[in-house]
Amino acid sequence: MGNNIILIGFKKSGKSTLGPSLAQMMKYQFIDIDRLIERTFDPELTLSYFEIYEKYGEEFFRKIERKVIHSIEGISNTVIATGGGSVLDQKNLRVLKRLGKMVYLHLPEELLKKRIETGRIPPFLLSDFESTFQARNSIYRSVADFTVDLKENTQERAKKQVIQFFKNGK
Repeated sequence: MGNNIILIGFKKSGKSTLGPSLAQMMKYQFIDIDRLIERTFDPELTLSYFEIYEKYGEEFFRKIERKVIHSIEGISNTVIATGGGSVLDQKNLRVLKRLGKMVYLHLPEELLKKRIETGRIPPFLLSDFESTFQARNSIYRSVADFTVDLKENTQERAKKQVIQFFKNGK
C-alpha cells in the first residue's frame, strides 16, 4: 500500500477545500482528480469537469476519470481529492486502495444537501438525493480506512485527526 491520503466523499463534502491545506501541513503534494480530468480532456481548460459531465454524459466522464486515476498509480507523498463517484468503479477503487489510506469526509445528509443546492447540481442528484446519499454513504463507509465527521469538527481538527490516523493507524 502506498503512503498517500485519498479523500473520498460526496460532492461538496470538502475534499478540494481540505485537501490542499492538509497536504501543506504534511509537506505532501496535492492532486484533485476533477482538475486532472479537466486537463486530460481539455488542455486549454475551456470546460470544467461538470461541463464535461453535462455535455458528454456520465459514461464518457467515468471513462476519463478511470484513465486519470490509473495514470497516477505509483505516486507517493500526495493527498488526493477524488470525485464523488470515483470509488463507485471497482477498477478505480483497486488503484486507489493500492495508493494509500482512504479517508471519508462525512457530512450529514441535510447539511450536504444544502451545500449541493448552492451550486450546479448533477442530474442524478436532482431526482432522488435521499436514496443517492444513503447508497453512497454506505459505500464510502465500507471502503474508507477512516471517517472524519465534518459536522462535529472544525477543518483544523479534522486535518489533525487525519494526520493522527495516518501516522498512528488509529
